[in-house]
Amino acid sequence: MRGFVRETLRWRACLHGVGALSVLAGAVLAQQPAVADSNQGSEVVAGDVAPVGRWYTFGGSASRCGVSASRSILGGQLAPAWEFGTDGLIEEEPLVWDEHVVIVTVPRSKAGEPAKERVLHALRLQDGKPLFPARKVASDVPLGVSMWGRLVAYREGRNTLRVDQIGATQFTSRLRHATKGALASPLLFGSEVYYTQGGRLERYDLGAQQPAWSIEGAYVGRVSLHGDVVFAVGYPRLIEPTLFGVDRFSGKVLAQESSGLHSAKTNTAETDVVIAVNRAYALARCDMAPTIAVEQKDIESNTAIFTRARRDKAERLSRGGAETSIVAPCVREMQKFFTVLEGKEVSWRIWDGASKRELGFEVVTSKSHPEWSERRVAPLLMGDAVVVGDRAYDIETLRVLWQADLQPTQRAVPARETLLVVSGGSKLVALRDTETHLGIALGNDGKRGAAVLRDGRTVRGAVAVDAAAKQLTVTVGKKAETHALDFVLWAEDGDRPIYFGDEPAVQRALGILVEEQLRNGYAGLARKAVRTNDQGRIAGLVTEAMLFGAEEKDISAAQRQIESLRRAPQRVSDAALAEVAAEQKRVDNAAADIPWKRAQALPAAAPAWLRRTLMARVFALDPTHAGASAAVRASLPADAKPLEPFNAAQWFAYAEAAKQTELHVVADGDGAYALEFVALAQARETWRRDLMAVCSKRLCVLAPRTIPAATARCLSTGELVLDALEQLFAGIGTRPAKPERLIIKLYESQAEFLDKAATELLLASRKSPEIPADELADEGFDPNAGAAPRESAPADAEEMLKRKRGLGLQLVAGFFNREEKVTRLFVPWGKEGYASAIRTFSHELTHHWLDLIGPRLEPDVKPAHFATRRGCWIIEGFADFIESFQWDVDARTFTARNVPTEGLDALAHLKRADLVPWPLMFSISKLRFETILSKTEGPELKVTGFLGTGKTSMYALVYRQGSSTCQYLYHADDGKHRKALLEYVVNWYSGRPSQLTPEVAFGMSAPELGKKVVEFAKTVVK
Repeated sequence: MRGFVRETLRWRACLHGVGALSVLAGAVLAQQPAVADSNQGSEVVAGDVAPVGRWYTFGGSASRCGVSASRSILGGQLAPAWEFGTDGLIEEEPLVWDEHVVIVTVPRSKAGEPAKERVLHALRLQDGKPLFPARKVASDVPLGVSMWGRLVAYREGRNTLRVDQIGATQFTSRLRHATKGALASPLLFGSEVYYTQGGRLERYDLGAQQPAWSIEGAYVGRVSLHGDVVFAVGYPRLIEPTLFGVDRFSGKVLAQESSGLHSAKTNTAETDVVIAVNRAYALARCDMAPTIAVEQKDIESNTAIFTRARRDKAERLSRGGAETSIVAPCVREMQKFFTVLEGKEVSWRIWDGASKRELGFEVVTSKSHPEWSERRVAPLLMGDAVVVGDRAYDIETLRVLWQADLQPTQRAVPARETLLVVSGGSKLVALRDTETHLGIALGNDGKRGAAVLRDGRTVRGAVAVDAAAKQLTVTVGKKAETHALDFVLWAEDGDRPIYFGDEPAVQRALGILVEEQLRNGYAGLARKAVRTNDQGRIAGLVTEAMLFGAEEKDISAAQRQIESLRRAPQRVSDAALAEVAAEQKRVDNAAADIPWKRAQALPAAAPAWLRRTLMARVFALDPTHAGASAAVRASLPADAKPLEPFNAAQWFAYAEAAKQTELHVVADGDGAYALEFVALAQARETWRRDLMAVCSKRLCVLAPRTIPAATARCLSTGELVLDALEQLFAGIGTRPAKPERLIIKLYESQAEFLDKAATELLLASRKSPEIPADELADEGFDPNAGAAPRESAPADAEEMLKRKRGLGLQLVAGFFNREEKVTRLFVPWGKEGYASAIRTFSHELTHHWLDLIGPRLEPDVKPAHFATRRGCWIIEGFADFIESFQWDVDARTFTARNVPTEGLDALAHLKRADLVPWPLMFSISKLRFETILSKTEGPELKVTGFLGTGKTSMYALVYRQGSSTCQYLYHADDGKHRKALLEYVVNWYSGRPSQLTPEVAFGMSAPELGKKVVEFAKTVVK
């Protein structure tokens, strides 16, 4: 694997996630596997994303994707924690590695004179204080700094590569290498340095005398790295920019892709070409050239990396103009990336590779959100949060999370529980959540104690927790130090936790403990490797130890041996190499034992999420950990039959969900599950053979056997949603004596959902019952004029999802189909992804429950066809209302929140003339709703709490007005209209038209009710 295994272990140790990494989205999940997974493609990939608390080069990681695995700190009360002001300008993005922050400033020079000097600063993250005096560097070009551990690589002048180490009192020189040509910004990745110089692309290894490889290709600018592939832009045809993929280890060119567009080649050693890469796409910005948009088919293999992008698509993606360019794109997930486009006007767009939208969904324009578009800085993605300078929003809902006024001039950079913003060009501001976060105490003291603090330190001694005083004291001999509990991440007695903060705090504490283990372990390995006489092996272990933060004294003997072997090589000892390899395996296994031992020591009073967090970290470090895997097997219900090889992380999640909700895997001959078995057999014939049916009390999920975690979470969450619906409608109407279980089809991937579900949906829609002729006539349709209209689904499933959600992109997707009586879902199982999935799931499950087994009242006339019943606003309006609930699956609780929603925000700003007239709104049938309301024409939409641009449609306004009406009727006047709302829902599904006018149902005319809804919206949004 040529070092990839070591790289993978390092990422797993450094990232403080609850599980293996969903690195493309920055999300982590308690039940996510650490190896490649067919559902998410979540294998940890070298350089893929910026680890938690680390932003080590421009764009955060070697792939320069602008994505951080850090959990978002946004949504709390953020305020400046410290400021660092300079006399000059902060030239490059701040770099962060744990507690160290590195910035570069340019001293102010006389007007018209170029700067001839740069200043390198090393700061302490906790308080922004300098670690030691800054270093002045003679250079008339940007340094292009890259950081790894305590190492800092940069260019000194135009032709010198420097690597320094952050020491105790100063920067210490590690490497000074002169290049023949102009040097571009170097990329430091472990002990490897990549750069272009004089038209050549080179790799240099620390400790070597010459580059490991050097290839000619008229290469220019900054490079990026993803997996085993280095990406660089060259001009082999002088004026045609070409993207190259080069093998990281051999320097062999694997593939190349021309943009098909011409551009004047300039000195891009000074004006860097920026490339952002992920598993599916590579983007490059060439000086004076439109964007190269290249699709990658298999980035980990060394074959067929690129498929040629159509020239016209590349032109459309960049708008085909030299004044328009992609600025530091954020590559998100396997098929999506988020970009900032600059030109005469600013536009932020999300481009979805799955649907092949040309320019993508517009989030912000200068016209729609001028106060946002002024932030002309590159975006940062943290989980589901997008940060643009000093503002942030949720990428799934487009809800504004917070906004400040710091005058940002560069991309915000995430650090440990901190967001670094360059304000006004010359001031670095650290933002932190000012809310106090106290944890949970499971004990008072520990004699063999240790405490992990928010400044990254681990202190050991006798630990005493004083919950009343909100403080913790650690005593060593006669010395004691006391800390406020909100400064403590974790405290333990031996392996038994006695205090811990919230989930992010636990994640970070585990990362610190694991790194400590690996730091000591690899320093010891480096010392033992001296006996091997293998210069490369010793150097590799020294580098590993340094990256984990080993002190100079711990590795000095190994470094002296490296120098000695360079001068006088000796015969390599195979026996010593074997001994070191065996010891290295023990060191790696010991890292996974840290969370495993603590999971075993948990008392019964510990919350369930803590055990899941610890176990997920075990599987992130060692997916096949023997002890943890055996424990998971032993905890599974008897009817669970896992596939081999056993995916312990997935089945652990299943076992945990089974503790919340009784689950049963259906087998042939289960008399009580005969209907569900028939559904399973049919699905196996039309969908895929490896399906299983898992049932809870009221639900049955049909899903591939490869995704037991998502299946179990789906059932556990679904039962909570049904609990909420039953509680809301308690005492209203009657329910079926023997309700059937609701069938849910759960797909393994979004691609499978779109491909398979779209076909099945169209087939089902053609079988919908015809609308009676008299009802068609009542609705204004001529029953003799051709084929009678039906309730039908749009031909494009994704277009349907866009209509249903009111947004351009969704990480999750789902819909309920009445003809089949089936809900279809794709549920990503990353933690943030699943949180947003609950919105879609609760919406569709509300449709499903109300349609099949919800309460009913005796109809006063023969019920009309579903499509011709008046008052259909309640269908989507009420489902949207349920979607806005706050769900806590672990605690089995739900809360109806009186907070601004998309619908309320829109109504608070739209003019009355722009709305669907309220009399039509409350009387329209589904048939007329689908046929007479425009799906393209509507008013300009202005909102303040949500982003998104352009016009809305009259069709979409019914959704917004309907959901807002439900919010008003449920929350306004201390719940005065709440019972009337619920009765309206039941009357509609029962087919009781006499009870569905606003006058009868709510004691108000349609205009009166509409006026109150708008007033309510303005109050809530304000």
